[in-house]
Amino acid sequence: MWEFETSNKIWTAPVLDNGVIYAGNYGGNVYAIAAETGREIWSIKIPSAVASSLAVKDQLIYFGTFDRYLYAIDKADGQEKWKYSAGNWFWATPVVSDGMVYAACLDMKVYAFDAVSGKEVWQFTGDSQMVSTPAVTEKYIYAVSEKGILYKLDVTDGKMISSVPVGFTVYGNPYVEGDMVYIYARDHTVYAVDMVKNSITWNFSSAIK
Repeated sequence: MWEFETSNKIWTAPVLDNGVIYAGNYGGNVYAIAAETGREIWSIKIPSAVASSLAVKDQLIYFGTFDRYLYAIDKADGQEKWKYSAGNWFWATPVVSDGMVYAACLDMKVYAFDAVSGKEVWQFTGDSQMVSTPAVTEKYIYAVSEKGILYKLDVTDGKMISSVPVGFTVYGNPYVEGDMVYIYARDHTVYAVDMVKNSITWNFSSAIK
């Protein structure tokens, strides 16, 4: 139906919100594009490549960049509202929930920010880089490190409640259903982790034999 040229590699997934597609590219461009026609509504240029997929909530768009910033911009015109500098890239897609932004970072931390002001509320440091997007529920945040440690954190203060080692490298995002967290690891295996018993309930290998 249409194509839109961004002039550089597109590293991350676009997001659709109220008939508008928001997308970033490797050249540090962020675009708002009309979903029906492919017409550019606005575009901005930031100093570095867009590292994470974009998250849209209410009037703001959140994303990480290769210059180690987490950005919040206005979805109406792309105007910067706030940004936060961390120790490494915000590679994972931020999660926005109940007025908060939760962002995993390659500096081994998970951060919680006020979604509107950008004020840091808490941070948690894990054992290795946080590549995956955390899963957020009403009470808890489930974050998995690159080395395969699954953390259960209190959503209000980031304190660790428990942790379970999967035993293999994890890049994929955890999925939560009730007390169970499901993870796909680099050993081609899906793990079902019971976060009440803090143990692996079962695993399923997808490796071709």
